[in-house]
Amino acid sequence: MNVITGDNGLGKSFLLESVWFMLTGHWHMLPAVVTNVAKAASITASLRQSSRAEPRASRWLRAQQGWSPPNDDKELRPGLVVYARVDGSFSVWDSHRNVEGSIQRDGVVLPPPRAYAFSDREVMHGLKVWLDDKNEREVSLGLINEWREWQTGNKPQFALLQSILAALGPDGEPLLPGTPSRPYLDDAKDIPTIQMAYGQEVPITLAPAGVKRVAMLAYVLTWAISEHRRMVEAYAGLPARSVILLIDEPETHLHPRWQRTILPSLLKALEVGFGEPKVDVQMFVATHSPLVLASLEPHFDPALDALWKLDLSAGRSTSNGIAWYKRGTAEAWLTSDVFDLGDARAPGGRARRSTRRGGSEPA
Repeated sequence: MNVITGDNGLGKSFLLESVWFMLTGHWHMLPAVVTNVAKAASITASLRQSSRAEPRASRWLRAQQGWSPPNDDKELRPGLVVYARVDGSFSVWDSHRNVEGSIQRDGVVLPPPRAYAFSDREVMHGLKVWLDDKNEREVSLGLINEWREWQTGNKPQFALLQSILAALGPDGEPLLPGTPSRPYLDDAKDIPTIQMAYGQEVPITLAPAGVKRVAMLAYVLTWAISEHRRMVEAYAGLPARSVILLIDEPETHLHPRWQRTILPSLLKALEVGFGEPKVDVQMFVATHSPLVLASLEPHFDPALDALWKLDLSAGRSTSNGIAWYKRGTAEAWLTSDVFDLGDARAPGGRARRSTRRGGSEPA
């Protein structure tokens, strides 16, 4: 696990985008652009598996306004890469669906999609990819259609979705699907629902923002795992044994009680989703939440995991490793060297309280 912290605007999301690019060879929607034409720019990384390691590098090609493809060792490719962005978009790369090979359609040989890039709307309503100028393929029917189809057809994908949703729910409250229903009289489409804690089943399109984001993540994981298995079975291949998950601000829209369980829950969801034999999971997480950091204390292994902090130094953003040790409470994390806040209270709050008491506040 690599956890990235730091102030706004210092490059946490850019680091995640760069990791995605170096793993898959493709940017999500638009590539990072170098605006300083006077300087050369490059991205370097190293992929390691057991005793093997491979340096990867990509250079900014000024004339082409793009990046050179990073070198690629097939034996070091991850099995599956899933990237959850803070704006609700997702990317999925699959070693069985997005690498060399060809697709036959009407006698025409077509290259496979480079990756699957979902906008938040496409997660809900479906994704189509163009294989060339004339051929497109509907690779996902979207959360609304597939969830309903899986549920009403009692398909294996629905059992997988249920298990992932249950794992991702807040502590003691698994997310449970309800019965699909029509929220609008003039719309013939049944919408999947979620059972809320107060007993009502709410259409996923009208669910609270935090519930909706987690449900979208559960759907994308279910879709990615199910489609990966389908390709493995069709071509008698070997299933993925390594999965990399990138997630930007997992705490977004979540109550503090949920923030302190979301990352351990994600690890559990991946274990449940892939079953036996267990897969190797690596996570890259960017966060502003001390509750997220506190939640990792029982799971963080300094021999395997790393905590990073981005700082502004002499007008440059720099990445520094932070020594991991258990700070204890979320407040202790907030006032630690990770977040650099000397006091957990509102600015000026200590001085005002001291003035009202007519003296110094006890330590």
